[in-house]
Amino acid sequence: MNSFWRTVFATIVGLFLYGILMWVLWVLFLVNITFFTKASKPQISRNSVLLIKLDRPIEDKLTLKSDILQILNPQNRPLGLNQIIKTIQYASTNPKIKGIVLDTRFLIADWAQVEEIRNALKDFKSSGKFIIAFSDIYTNKNYYLSTVADKIYIVPTGTFRWQGLTTEMLFFKRLLDKLGVKPVLIRHGKYKTAAEPFVREQISQPNKVQIQLLLNRIWSQILSATSQHTGLSTTELNKLADNLSIKLSSDAVKYGLVDGQIYYDQLLDTLKQLIGSDSKIHFISLSQLYQTIEKIKPVLSPNKIAVVYAQGQIVDVKTSTSTTEIVGKKLAKLLRKLRNDDQVKAIVLRVNSPGGSALASEEIWREVYLTAKQKPLIVSMGGVAASGGYYISCAADKIVADRMTITGSIGVFGLLFDAQNFVENKLGITHSVIKTNDNGIVNPLFDGMTPELKQFVKVQIDSIYNIFVQRVAQGRHLSVAFVDSIAQGHVWSAVDAKKLGLVDTLGDLQLAIDLAMEEAGFNEYQIVEYPKPKTWLDILLNPNSTFALFKPHFNSQLYKQIKYVENLSKQSKIFALFPYKLEIY
Repeated sequence: MNSFWRTVFATIVGLFLYGILMWVLWVLFLVNITFFTKASKPQISRNSVLLIKLDRPIEDKLTLKSDILQILNPQNRPLGLNQIIKTIQYASTNPKIKGIVLDTRFLIADWAQVEEIRNALKDFKSSGKFIIAFSDIYTNKNYYLSTVADKIYIVPTGTFRWQGLTTEMLFFKRLLDKLGVKPVLIRHGKYKTAAEPFVREQISQPNKVQIQLLLNRIWSQILSATSQHTGLSTTELNKLADNLSIKLSSDAVKYGLVDGQIYYDQLLDTLKQLIGSDSKIHFISLSQLYQTIEKIKPVLSPNKIAVVYAQGQIVDVKTSTSTTEIVGKKLAKLLRKLRNDDQVKAIVLRVNSPGGSALASEEIWREVYLTAKQKPLIVSMGGVAASGGYYISCAADKIVADRMTITGSIGVFGLLFDAQNFVENKLGITHSVIKTNDNGIVNPLFDGMTPELKQFVKVQIDSIYNIFVQRVAQGRHLSVAFVDSIAQGHVWSAVDAKKLGLVDTLGDLQLAIDLAMEEAGFNEYQIVEYPKPKTWLDILLNPNSTFALFKPHFNSQLYKQIKYVENLSKQSKIFALFPYKLEIY
């Protein structure tokens, strides 16, 4: 017996010492990386050219510091939109940066992010420096961004697609029928189509109408930009798309959409001519140039504008499947903190969210409402600020939306799955229930969807929808009847939302910051961004929080729909949510 306890004790001590050793090694690893990254800050050479490659996912604001991402996930590390724009602005003022080469192939960004980068590049051109676009693949999105360049070049064997915009949806009703699973959708709003893939075999007519309107709005913006660059009319450009006139890269040159076909060595020769030097071209990347910006100490001011980034799905609790989520209680707590901070004179809430939990959306709305009563609060809308994303925005003093923003979707739905047939007849699982009352809580997975439960959920959804409409009417100074008429889950482009009074003005994040400064009544300010990106210490204390970085990125529609359902299952069962991801390409 004594031998047994000695063995147990020795095992416990060994595990304890092993844990301490691993912790020490982890600390040493992080310390070593920290010194390495600090020592490897790049230097800017004379006659440098900023090389902008946008082939990785773009977040409005990175959740981890960029140097951490460079070490932990060098292949799939995302880019920060705020960092991209700051870097372009800095490049316009640095005399060592002579111009920009824009490599947009495999562009991964939403349309509003593309628009904001394009605006920053337009401002860069006003400095008198050049922008050259060079790629072997041009699609609608990356070509639209490239139209800001002085010259657009394509590799002779490259691909140029000019066919108009397209989007698609996958539907899973037949699959669920084969499995014996009945999705039960309870919604308020005929345009509330977030769960449509699970209850229909084809797109509904209302949904088709609203998505077609969105596509038309974005396409008209692309046509306008292309017309300015090429001199062709929008009618001529539409004809080229309808007839598939551009089949080869040479066709793009023929019709003036591209300025020429060149190889990489010819690009270098072109840059040497623009710079006026025969010496080697010194390229500096976005991340390298941003590291030099981080060295520059910000101008300190007692007046602060807090820029709060709310990006991702709105959830009740944090999930492990995404690095970008809006946790209701966490964002509400941050807004309370900023509201009570006397140094924070105004707040800009940057919303890029399809919505999510109705409960969490209401919780955030309350803090936005209270904060806006105490100090200026301006909302800047990113790629999507719909459903719950609009819910948390509507109490702001002013709403600024990008021209490419998708917003609205004022509606509520509940999605439950009746899997009784599948569980009992296909899996052979049965169960027993003991309860004190007839209408005790039931599990639709086993018990099916009772009429009482369906009516119970419907009453809740109708109530939340009515509250949602009242919140919008109050915040936007509109009548409840009017808001209800344009709500019903209808998705709007920012251009149409402005006409309806859901948005105040069209513009980017910088415009929202300028308006916040104007509302606060001062000229000097210091921008402070929230939430703060995680540091090495955060990772040390909670390494599990970074595991999502190492997961592979899948872009298939099927995978995204599966993750959509997985995230829904972890939250409350009533949602103010836009379809998981509307891909427009």
